[in-house]
Amino acid sequence: MDGEIESDLRLQYTDMAKRKVPLVFIDVGPKGPGVSLLKVDYHHGIRQGVQHLAALGHKNIAFITGPARLHSAQSRQVAFLASLKECGIKPNPTWIVEGDHTMEGGIVAMEGLLATNKMPTAIMCSNDYDGYWRPAQTLSRRPPRTGRFLRH
Repeated sequence: MDGEIESDLRLQYTDMAKRKVPLVFIDVGPKGPGVSLLKVDYHHGIRQGVQHLAALGHKNIAFITGPARLHSAQSRQVAFLASLKECGIKPNPTWIVEGDHTMEGGIVAMEGLLATNKMPTAIMCSNDYDGYWRPAQTLSRRPPRTGRFLRH
């Protein structure tokens, strides 16, 4: 093996470090010889998405986050809230729903959003794998035709 790229600290990196396998971690990682850290600018992408939706006139924007235990999910949520504030949009806490970056978790998150009394007009998703679209298509309470979905 020439190297390993990891986004999860559960990797037993000490074994690979002992074997001198170069490691690259995404966002969060240990310090040590042969270990590199790749920092992702989540704020920029989330900000562009929120600004795009705000420019289209959306003021009721929901966000399906990733698992709260992940640094990337925390960073994206902080960026989302800061971007809403920059655009003069007050966040609705019921429209910030934790997903788990799986199809099943995204379905559960979207069903939670669709069950709210007031629907968002746009939904941002933390990950392509969130199963956000299936419930929107199959449940009787669909998002408005003018609604937008963005995934980061």
